[in-house]
Amino acid sequence: MPAKIAIIGGGAAAVAMCLRLYENMREASEVSNNPYIAEIRIFEKNNTIGPGIPYSTPYDCHLVNFPKKIMTAVFDSKYLTNGLYGTDSGAENRANLFNSYLHTDYPPRHLYGEYLESRAEQIQNEAIKLDITLEFRRNTEVIDVKSLDEQNFLIEAKTENYTANYVVLCTGNMPSTNFRELIGKEGYWHKPFYSEEDAKNFDPKKSVVIIGSRTSAIDTALFLFSEKHAQEKVIMVSRSGLLPVLCPQKFVNYQLKYMPEYIEAAGTSISLDTLISLFWKEISDAEGCTIDFSSIVKSYKDTTALHWLDRQIKEAEMETPNPSSYVIAKVFLLFPKIWQALNESDQETFLESYYGLFMTYASNIPLQFAKKLRELIQDDRLCVRGGFESITTDTPGTFNVRFEDGTSISTSQLINATGCGYDIDSVPLYKSMHQRGLTAAHRLGGIVVNPQTFCVLNKDGIESARMYAIGEPTRGVVLATNDVRRVNWQAESIADAIFQGISA
Repeated sequence: MPAKIAIIGGGAAAVAMCLRLYENMREASEVSNNPYIAEIRIFEKNNTIGPGIPYSTPYDCHLVNFPKKIMTAVFDSKYLTNGLYGTDSGAENRANLFNSYLHTDYPPRHLYGEYLESRAEQIQNEAIKLDITLEFRRNTEVIDVKSLDEQNFLIEAKTENYTANYVVLCTGNMPSTNFRELIGKEGYWHKPFYSEEDAKNFDPKKSVVIIGSRTSAIDTALFLFSEKHAQEKVIMVSRSGLLPVLCPQKFVNYQLKYMPEYIEAAGTSISLDTLISLFWKEISDAEGCTIDFSSIVKSYKDTTALHWLDRQIKEAEMETPNPSSYVIAKVFLLFPKIWQALNESDQETFLESYYGLFMTYASNIPLQFAKKLRELIQDDRLCVRGGFESITTDTPGTFNVRFEDGTSISTSQLINATGCGYDIDSVPLYKSMHQRGLTAAHRLGGIVVNPQTFCVLNKDGIESARMYAIGEPTRGVVLATNDVRRVNWQAESIADAIFQGISA
């Protein structure tokens, strides 16, 4: 009997999983000179495999946040070509559109989605040669997973059932838990705008308030303007009132001086206070002057959105190095190890006091975004306002957005663009698994997994060696998992573990 692997969710993580499994099996077949028999089935509730929600948007105004050379590198393969695909490849003789988009380092996200889709088709066709069956179940939503015994799971979808030896949960973003009390109210949209369907019933002749000021909010604002859905003013509101920083124009392999040594020596017991002290020491060394928490821009009280953009655009156009960004990028990649070694109290302190600001500096937008945002602000079509405090609905059809200085603004159109949520009961699949004890809710969001193996733990804390999770569902353990490089790292680790399991 072939090993049967079910992957729930067909986005970028699923493609990375399949690519790594394919390469492992191919190399094993070359050594043994025998085909490697296996069956992999991807269940995707939408109609495409590869793009997922982030890369399905068809609009050129939605750009990737990292240079394409970084994005493509994580899915590179020594076995799959980067050129034209044969007519029998199922890729409709497409070139690698993502790499062919030469006029910018930050192409539209839909091209990256097509890149992932073509990669999935390549793997599917190449796998056949090894007796590996890779099946795509599009428009198939999984509603439950049940454990049959120690070696088998039943995957229940709306249209079919499937029995598998291994299950990988890579379902992507969960719905926002912020402002759920407003769901169903006229004029309120609970998620960012990425399509015409999202903009259904939106009135372009009325002003709009977008809750949030990071990438999801920016995506929504640019969509409204580029697709002529916003003829009136758009107001973005958040607590900090800060936009993300610009992506570095040059990526330097900067070496941290203090933090790695401390993290290695501390092992599984990292002190947040010590870590933060060393972080500022790293920043000060990189910048050549003393910098601490009190000396950086932390909110709208320290700068305006226009000044924030002006300064960063000027630095980018002059190609002025920003050493701090190199430090932050390196620290961001260390986060999984750091997070697991912090105690519960330090984790909660970090989330409450530092996480939002850190993500403002760690999140990136391309120069094109910054210039467009500056233009919209200068034309008084876009406003970014900090000090956001709460929303009330005293009058039907009107939302009162209140600020910490006691002022408020009213709007009849309100969009929640605060990002994804982490309540597993907001997703029917996880809610069902949670109710039966197959998964457990992590206190900081998502489901409980082993931080080293990403194996799912049940309500009794017992690890399943055959069920894994990738990306946002593992947020409580890994934190900030929506970075494509980190998701790929998780996918490769899980693929290696499954391969070892079926090879034993």
